[in-house]
Amino acid sequence: AGANRDRRAWTAVLLFCRILRSDSIHRSQPGSLMSPSSSHDSPPAADEGDRPRSLASDDLLPPVEPPSARCLVQLFVVPGVIVFVIVMLWLLISSVVFRKNDPEELIKGLEGPSTTRWQKAQELTDVLRSSGATYESFKQNENAATQLAGILERAVESGPPRGEDAEQEVSFRFFLCRALGHFEVDTPLATLLQVAATRRNEDERAVCRAANQAIATLAENLGAKQPGWKAEYPQFAELEEALLAYSRDADPTVRSDTTFALAALATPAALERLREMVDDLYPEARYNAATQLAVRGDATGLETIVEMLDYEESVAIRTNPQEEGYLPEEYRYGKRGRLIVNGLQAARQLREHSTDIDLSPVIEVLEALRQASDSELQEHYVDLLL
Repeated sequence: AGANRDRRAWTAVLLFCRILRSDSIHRSQPGSLMSPSSSHDSPPAADEGDRPRSLASDDLLPPVEPPSARCLVQLFVVPGVIVFVIVMLWLLISSVVFRKNDPEELIKGLEGPSTTRWQKAQELTDVLRSSGATYESFKQNENAATQLAGILERAVESGPPRGEDAEQEVSFRFFLCRALGHFEVDTPLATLLQVAATRRNEDERAVCRAANQAIATLAENLGAKQPGWKAEYPQFAELEEALLAYSRDADPTVRSDTTFALAALATPAALERLREMVDDLYPEARYNAATQLAVRGDATGLETIVEMLDYEESVAIRTNPQEEGYLPEEYRYGKRGRLIVNGLQAARQLREHSTDIDLSPVIEVLEALRQASDSELQEHYVDLLL
């Protein structure tokens, strides 16, 4: 019995080894679907010479070869050239744009007679008016300010604009004044004062106003960048005296423009003159004086502010075609809207400075405006008040 058990055990071992051998053969042949359990039914295996050779995974891949020069050019050289060309084009465009907006180059283009000088002066004004840090150092360049002021002086000394090019010459001087106003040095003040006092014909009136406005802008810039500039500027007394004289000029537009310069000076004499101007006969002059005082918390012009907010008040809206400053009907609501907005801002500034200021007249006129029956008026203004 024991011998029979040993024989059966060896038979099972041999059968198991045969099954394992058959399974390994089928696994080496792709596409075979035979299972190990059916191996004992398969025909005898072929000889080694007749059995197809199994392929290794490496035999299925292409041979490994070192990259050719053409491959390297396609992978690295061509993309590098494309990137280089793009970078160079970007640098070229950037340099052209910067050169076009370079203030020094624009000032050089203003020298000498040219029909396009006024356009370069306008470009220079736009560049200096920008608030970016790119041109901040240039605004403090005294040499550039002196050079530009000299160009304006020579233009004014050449006489009033005349002939076919009068309009272009007025525009040239107008934008030169505006450009000088954006500097942050006191060098241009003397030139601007001279130009503001030069009114030999009607064409120079626009230049005179531009110079007056430039003085106000320049004084504000100096006050922000150089708080002690009033004490350091040797001609400050002459500047203050000239502006006080302009505030009494017979031309009402000159008086109106001067209010901003007086507010920028903010000396006792200048502020006192603004308090007097809240009763100026010219509407824009007293409106500007009242709003500039309100910025400083001075309620002297409160009645004038109420006048600005009164929609029934039409003294500033000139409807007579023969009157200077006549406004066509389509522009009247826009003018009235600006007056109301400026009046509201002035009232808010007064309240921010002090809660003791009695603003009941302002509230009354706003309630009247809210209850106005004019639907077009409500459409234009009431939304601004809410």
